[in-house]
Amino acid sequence: RLSQKPPPSPLPSLPFIIFRNSRKRLIPSYPSSRVFYLVQCLKETTCSTLLYFILSHLKTEERSKAFAPYSKIPQTLKLIAQTAWIGPVDYTVEGVVFKRLPLTTYPRLYRLVDRISELLHTTAHLTCLYNSIVVNLCQQGADSYSWTKDKVDEMICDATLPFTIVCVGAPRKLLIKDRVGHVRGVVIMFNGSLLHFRRNFLVRGLSVEVEKDCSAVGKSLFLTLQRCATDSV
Repeated sequence: RLSQKPPPSPLPSLPFIIFRNSRKRLIPSYPSSRVFYLVQCLKETTCSTLLYFILSHLKTEERSKAFAPYSKIPQTLKLIAQTAWIGPVDYTVEGVVFKRLPLTTYPRLYRLVDRISELLHTTAHLTCLYNSIVVNLCQQGADSYSWTKDKVDEMICDATLPFTIVCVGAPRKLLIKDRVGHVRGVVIMFNGSLLHFRRNFLVRGLSVEVEKDCSAVGKSLFLTLQRCATDSV
């Protein structure tokens, strides 16, 4: 008598590839997995000006000077060295404290938040009241960053409001993964592209990650617009 083998586990469905304006639920059983994507929310000239302004004023790459020599820095600290925080509270991650820096400190970024909020309202009827931005710099294709539940909790973001990610600079791919690491969606982020999703998207175990691509050339900035509580982190 032949022994019965357990049925093979089902393969994950092929991921969506998002590269044009769309609203899509990536996982049918997850209502919170709906994302809103715009190919271009900012003009090329605006993106170029914004890229120059951020690299000149926020100087994210200079944070690496606190950890020398740079070649021996753990990868987690290298990522922190390429991060800037503009928000109403202090933000601590991996022992590094980002001091509070209100958006009004940089009128250009303050206007950007207003502009994006108005765009989301007119194009998708989404009401967003953001008060902070996380800036992540990917200097080359080998650099990456991810948005996960743990990072959201550290920022004590308002659970009722969404995230909006805006890409400025060289195009990169964002991988949307489920809790077991399967890629459920690929989002092509061009210069000026926008991805919008709710906090529950991450709470349910999904994550968003910049794909490592050694063939990618040029610097990419990912601006995460969000609303955090006004108590200290």
